[in-house]
Amino acid sequence: MAMNKPSWLKSETWTKFIAKYGNSPQCKWEGCNKLADTVDHIVARRNGGSDEIENLQPLCREHNSKKGIKPDEYWSKQFFFDHPIDHPRINLEKLRTAQRREGWDRVIDYKDWFLRPWNQINRIIYGNFWIVGAGKTLAPVVQACALNYLIQRDLGKSHPRINRILILTKELAIRDQIANSFSGEGEGANDLVKYGISSDAPRVGILSEGSQLIDFPSLERCDIWVACIQQFFETNNNPRKNLSEILAQFPFIAIDEPHHALNQVLNIVQKAVDSLVFGYTGTPIEADGQALSQFTSLSVYDYDDANENDRSMKYVSDKDGEYKYFIEEVGITKAELINDDGFLETDDATQEGYDKNLRPQLSVVQAVLTYMESCDKIEQKTSLISEIAPHRPEGSKAELWYPVHSMIVVDSVQIGRKICEKINQIFESNRRKFPKDKGYSAEIIHSNLAEALEDKNLKRDEKNYIKGKKMSPKHPWMLYQQMGIIDENCSRVLVVIGMAREGVSNRYCGCIGYACKSESLIELVQRAIGRQIRSYDQKEQLKKQFKPGETDLDLECITLFTPPKRLDSVKIITHETYGNVNDIRRAISYICNMRDHLEAIPTIEQLIEGEITPGVDIPIQGILKTKEKIEIAGDIGKTKQTNPNQPINTGKYQDNWGDNNSDKRQKISEWVGKVVDNPEDAEREINYTETLPEIPVVWDEKLDSQPSREQLTQYIKTHEPDLSNQLDNPSSQIVLERLYIRWIENFDLGHIPNISKLSDIRKSIASKVISSLGKNLDNRNKVYELVGSAMKQVLGTNKPLKDDSRYNCPQAQAILTRKDVTQKIIGWVRHQLIIKGYCPNLAVAFEIETEEN
Repeated sequence: MAMNKPSWLKSETWTKFIAKYGNSPQCKWEGCNKLADTVDHIVARRNGGSDEIENLQPLCREHNSKKGIKPDEYWSKQFFFDHPIDHPRINLEKLRTAQRREGWDRVIDYKDWFLRPWNQINRIIYGNFWIVGAGKTLAPVVQACALNYLIQRDLGKSHPRINRILILTKELAIRDQIANSFSGEGEGANDLVKYGISSDAPRVGILSEGSQLIDFPSLERCDIWVACIQQFFETNNNPRKNLSEILAQFPFIAIDEPHHALNQVLNIVQKAVDSLVFGYTGTPIEADGQALSQFTSLSVYDYDDANENDRSMKYVSDKDGEYKYFIEEVGITKAELINDDGFLETDDATQEGYDKNLRPQLSVVQAVLTYMESCDKIEQKTSLISEIAPHRPEGSKAELWYPVHSMIVVDSVQIGRKICEKINQIFESNRRKFPKDKGYSAEIIHSNLAEALEDKNLKRDEKNYIKGKKMSPKHPWMLYQQMGIIDENCSRVLVVIGMAREGVSNRYCGCIGYACKSESLIELVQRAIGRQIRSYDQKEQLKKQFKPGETDLDLECITLFTPPKRLDSVKIITHETYGNVNDIRRAISYICNMRDHLEAIPTIEQLIEGEITPGVDIPIQGILKTKEKIEIAGDIGKTKQTNPNQPINTGKYQDNWGDNNSDKRQKISEWVGKVVDNPEDAEREINYTETLPEIPVVWDEKLDSQPSREQLTQYIKTHEPDLSNQLDNPSSQIVLERLYIRWIENFDLGHIPNISKLSDIRKSIASKVISSLGKNLDNRNKVYELVGSAMKQVLGTNKPLKDDSRYNCPQAQAILTRKDVTQKIIGWVRHQLIIKGYCPNLAVAFEIETEEN
C-alpha cells in the first residue's frame, strides 16, 4: 500500500521522504509491524516542529492517532456532533438545500479524503462559498456531524473526532448573533431546534477574555465556542505564543467571512496543526474582485441555486438594459454653491470635491424616502400592480405586500448622526405622509465607536445617541421581522456607517441608499445587494396549511404567493457625484455569475489530485503607526542635535517600538533608513505637503426630476392607476410626466440641523495635531491658528470662520468633519509647524531649513 502525500507537504520534501523511507514504509512505532500510511512529525507542530525531512517519520494511522492530546478512553464518550445511524443527531430532511447538498453531502462525497488523519489534510481553508440567506450559520454543525458520522462508521466508535467547535467572527455583533442563534439565549432563537434539525441544543459559550483561552478544563463545558478572531492575537498583532496549543483544543474551526482580516485568518490556519479549518462566505475575493487563491473550494451555492431550490432571492439580473431597473442614480439640473459674496450656480455634480458634501447625501435620503412612500401605496392596489418578477415560476401570484425597510449608507459617524436626526425631523413634520404607527422613524448603527466618541465637546446624552442601539433581533429596524407587527416601536430606516455588511438579515429590506463612494466590490456585494436580496413569500405558510393525503387538486392550489415585481426586486439608490453605478453593475454581475468569478480558486479535486499544495508560511503584518514614525523621527533629530557624529542605532528603535514583531522591526529599520537617507520622502510620508484641496460648499441642489420610462410607469400604476391605460399613449406623456415631476418636487427637506460649531471643529482637529506630535511640539497656540488657516483654504474663503459666519452651516461643517479631509488638514498643519520652526527635532530629522517667525 503506497502512502499519500500530505496536502501541506512541499513536493521536494515529499521526494526526499520517499527516497529515505520508500513508497510503502513500515510504521516506526516500536513493536508495530503494520505498514505506515501517515507522515508524522517527531516534534509536534504545535510545539514548534518543522516540516523538514529531519522531523518527519512514517507511522500507521493507529499510532499517529495515539500521539494526540487526549487519552484513548476520552473518545469513548458521546459528543454533541456524533451522528450514529441508530440515533442520528440531525434530521437531514429538515436541512435546507445548501446545508444538505453543499454541507453534508460534500463531506460524504469526499469521505476518502476526510477519513485521512487530519494532521495530513489540514493547514487548508476548506471554503464554503454560499450566497446570502443559504443557511451558512448552521453549516459548521452540519459538516461537523458529517465528519463524525464518517469516522465512527468507518474507523470505529471510539476514534478521535470532533468534540467541540470554535467559530471565529470579525466583530462582536456577529459573534453574539451566532452564539444566540445556536443557544437560544439572549434575544436569539435556538435555530437547530426551531427548524426541527435537532431535538437538542448544543452548549454554547462566548470567548471574550484571554484567560478563557488557556483554561482548557473549562472548555469542556461547551460544544460550541464563539469568539472574535482578534482574541487570538496580541495587541501588537502577533499571534499568542501558545496559539497552536489553544487551537488544538478545537478539532473543527469555522471562520465566518474569512476574507476579512485575511492575514490573521491565514495565521490561524498555519497554527491550527491538529484541526480542520472551514471558511464560510459568499465573497472569497479581494476588494477589486480578484478571487483569493489561499482558499480551497469545497462547495459553491450561488444565486441560481437559491432561486431554483429555495425561491429565497429577490430579483436581480446582469442582462444588458436591465440594470437601470435595480439602480437609480440621482442627478441634478443645478446646484447653489456658497462663496464669500453669496452663491454661485453649477450643473456639474461630478466636479472635484462635490462628493464631499452633505447635500448630495440628503438627496439620496430624499429619493429613498420617496421610494418607500411609493411602495407603501401598493398595499391597497396589489391587484392592479400584479406583475411578478421574471425569476418567479409560472403561476405565482403577486398579491403580497410588506412595509419596505431601507438602509442609508454613509461614511462618517458624525454626519450619519445628523442625517438620522434629519430623517426623523422629516417624519415628524409630516406624520400624515409618514405615520409613526407605520414604522416611520430612523435609527443609526456603526462600527467605529472610538471615532464617534472622540469629540470631547459632546454631552453624555449625545454620546449615548451616537452609540446607537445594539443590533439584535429586537432592534427597532429588525422588530417587524421578529414580531410580524408594524407599529410605532419599529424603525424602517437604518443609517449605517461601517456595519451591516454581514450578519444583519432583514428580508423586508427592499432599498439601499448609497450616500457615499463605495469602498470595494465586496462591500457592494455584501451590503448593497446582500442585505436586501432575501425574498419574502408565503410558500412555507402555504405548506403548513396543506393537509397531506388530500386530492391532486389541492396540490395544484399550493401556489407561490409573492409580492409584485417592485417589492420583489433589488433596489439601490445613489448620487451621480459618487460614481458608483459601474461598481454596482460589477457587483450585480458577481452575484449573477458567482461560479465564474470563483474559477481561480483551487478546488478540493485539485487538492486531492496533488495539483496544488497550500502555503503555510504566512507572516504577520506589523503596523508602524504615524505617531510612532513621528516619535522615532523626533528622537533621530534630537540625537543629531546633541551628538551629530553619533551613528544612528537602528536596533535601539526596534527594541523600543518593535513589540517583538519581526515584521514591525523590519518596517522600523526601513523607516529609520528613509529618515536618514531620504528625509524629504520620509516627511512626505507622514505629512500632507501639497496645497490643501479647495472643496465647493453645496448649499442646495435642484434635482433632475425627468422620469425614466420605468419610473414613470411605477408612479402611474401606484399613484394614478386610473391613468395606467394612458402609458402607451404618446399624446399623454407630457401630462403624465408633469404629474410625476409635481409629486417628486413636493418633497421638502426643510431646515438642516447644524452638526457642530466651527470653533469646536477647530479645537477637535487641533487636539489631534497636538496629540500626534507629542513632546516634539514647542508651541501649542500656533496649532489653532494654522488649523483655522487650513479650514479656510479647504472652504475656499478668505474671511474669518467665526461661529456667526455664513460658513457656520451644516453643509460646510460636514466637509470639515470628514475623516479624509481632517487627515489632510492634520498632515498639512504638522508640515507647517515643522517648516516654521515649532518642531525643531523633526526639522533636523527631515533636514528642513526652518523659516523665520
